[in-house]
Amino acid sequence: MSNGRIGSWAVEVSDAGYKWREVAAGEWPNSKQTQRVTWEPTDVRYVRLIAKSSANGQPYASVAEIEVTFAE
Repeated sequence: MSNGRIGSWAVEVSDAGYKWREVAAGEWPNSKQTQRVTWEPTDVRYVRLIAKSSANGQPYASVAEIEVTFAE
């Protein structure tokens, strides 16, 4: 079932959790495949994913798992 998949999205980062800056944004296809986001390395404490729309036009979106990995 494709309900809840994220369509358009943004990733923001913050040092303190109250002043955020966008580091990536885009749109994902309506697909069950793993979606990946990359951005320039930055030294921050917090990362957040914002779902701006769902892939199928519903008024909600969800995430099953988020994995943040670090550049070497």
